[in-house]
Amino acid sequence: FSRELRAVDGTSTIRSQLSKARKAMRAKTPDPDKAATALSKALTLYADDVTWRSRAAKELKAGIDTYDAAIRDTIGLRLLSRLPEEQSLYIARCNSGHRDISLNF
Repeated sequence: FSRELRAVDGTSTIRSQLSKARKAMRAKTPDPDKAATALSKALTLYADDVTWRSRAAKELKAGIDTYDAAIRDTIGLRLLSRLPEEQSLYIARCNSGHRDISLNF
């Protein structure tokens, strides 16, 4: 379960509690009470995380998607590996033009 949580950002505290529970059970003298406490904390943190992520998905996703669509073609263009087609056509149109270079030879 902790391997699957690793793929989700912001779950380090949950993974930490799971690790503590695992260590408590794998020790030379296993401590079930310590493991149960850590596991209980992990489950509580997980439930809280699921709650706020579900709420954020319902309440914030539409606004974030709208904002992302508005800035998609303006902010961060230099970081993209390829320009969007609309921007590349605009740049090609601005920089293209016939120049007679035959007299240079």
